[in-house]
Amino acid sequence: MGLDWLGKELKQHPNAIEHVLLPEDRVVFTGRTEAVQAFIKQHLNDAEAWDEMYGDGLIRTGGKSADK
Repeated sequence: MGLDWLGKELKQHPNAIEHVLLPEDRVVFTGRTEAVQAFIKQHLNDAEAWDEMYGDGLIRTGGKSADK
């Protein structure tokens, strides 16, 4: 996930997922695993959310999800 997109998303929707903002615009998800998975799945097909220029953000891969 692109860190810029994630920061904007959480500013617009601060209750979308439990999180803590750290220095340098870092985000730590603090919610339950199921909530984090649901958040990621909700934005899985949102092209704006996935920005390949970030080597230190969440990266979408072509692998199968664990629930399939």
